[in-house]
Amino acid sequence: MTVYGSGISTSGLAGVDVSVTLTLPENVLESSWWGRQLAAELPKMAGEARDFWISEAGRRLKSSRHEYQKAIELQSLSGNSFSLSLGGEFLPQAVELGTEEYDMKPGLAGKIVPLNVDRQVVFSSPKVFRMCRVWSDGWIHPGFEGANIRDAVAEEITEVLLPKYIQRVLEAL
Repeated sequence: MTVYGSGISTSGLAGVDVSVTLTLPENVLESSWWGRQLAAELPKMAGEARDFWISEAGRRLKSSRHEYQKAIELQSLSGNSFSLSLGGEFLPQAVELGTEEYDMKPGLAGKIVPLNVDRQVVFSSPKVFRMCRVWSDGWIHPGFEGANIRDAVAEEITEVLLPKYIQRVLEAL
């Protein structure tokens, strides 16, 4: 079911805002009883969307799950819209958006690093150890693809939550 003028926008760049926003048409919400009722249901919908984002992150992620879930917050809630945002420092946004390759030397310099036989960093059952020095090469992380969980959240809002809450309001007529 589509509501005229409603829209989901997702945004985000590394180090910038990663959010999902739902905005319902203000003229419809103010001009009718069912529109005002739907606006009254918006906080519940926002809470349910946040819960979905948290559970979807729990389902898809492993070691970064806890920090990612803590970073999900209800950024704003007004009469006709809500915005969920992924805050936090580097990790939650890097997991969502992915990263390009980066140099691991600054974090590993002066440390003994466990490697497997293919010279890849591995912390479980290492076969080789190597001291990381500032002049060492081979410490470039290849980067990784983003999880793009916010896209699933936007789809859940438009395909499941919005029709569910519209149906709930129409049943109350």
